[in-house]
Amino acid sequence: RVEVLDGEEIDEKLMMTPGDVVMMLNEMGGMRVQATAPSLGAASVRIQGMRGRYTRFLSDGLPLFGEQVSFGLMQIPPLDLGRVEVIKGVASSLYGAGGMSGVGNLVSRRPGTNSERQLLLNRSSRGATDAGFWYSTPLTAQWGLTLIASVNGQQRIDVDDDGWADAPKYERVVARPRLFWDNHKAQTFFATAGGTWEQRTGGSMPGAALLPAGGPYGEALATRRGDIGAVFQTLLAHGVMLSARGSVTVQRQHHEFGET
Repeated sequence: RVEVLDGEEIDEKLMMTPGDVVMMLNEMGGMRVQATAPSLGAASVRIQGMRGRYTRFLSDGLPLFGEQVSFGLMQIPPLDLGRVEVIKGVASSLYGAGGMSGVGNLVSRRPGTNSERQLLLNRSSRGATDAGFWYSTPLTAQWGLTLIASVNGQQRIDVDDDGWADAPKYERVVARPRLFWDNHKAQTFFATAGGTWEQRTGGSMPGAALLPAGGPYGEALATRRGDIGAVFQTLLAHGVMLSARGSVTVQRQHHEFGET
């Protein structure tokens, strides 16, 4: 069974956390977002109680976020989402061992017959700042293009004044163009490329000395990720659908624990 979160529901939840899709997924039944690295704000999604590593996330059917998406979910702007499809239950025969509890597919908005532009600016009381731009245009009767660019930031804050950051500081830039082709004769092609740059800093607040450590303890994570992917589909004789897809993701992370 596939559960779908449509465009109207996405628009309603978009204003809650315009910087990532975590809150949106947490609102769906049978899914729970669990913190995996509170110091840096990482989280995973559990479906029907199973651990987050058994949940697979795709973008337009492509595994652009990698196998482990603990931080990847925090880096996906929802401004260009058309719908979210969730398969609850074992789907490992199609998606590998990472789909034992379920699969989530984030489907992007398609270009329409007219050009569209959408600008989002947000500032929260907890120091989060978001700026996102989405652009869509038809190039010809068969070709279309969309582009999303997002800049997000968060101040490091200590809500309960215990010297430990309850919300990590981060700066993030995401850009992703998508190209669509449809000959209106049961043949379609889709290609995308994206890049993510992010720096996260958590741990103790600047100048704070924690009693167990006897001094400050910082934690930081730098992420650089790039990906490309493409999907081609054609309808053959006797109603047989042929689909070919492929993607490549390159990611580099530098993680600091205290002085290590």
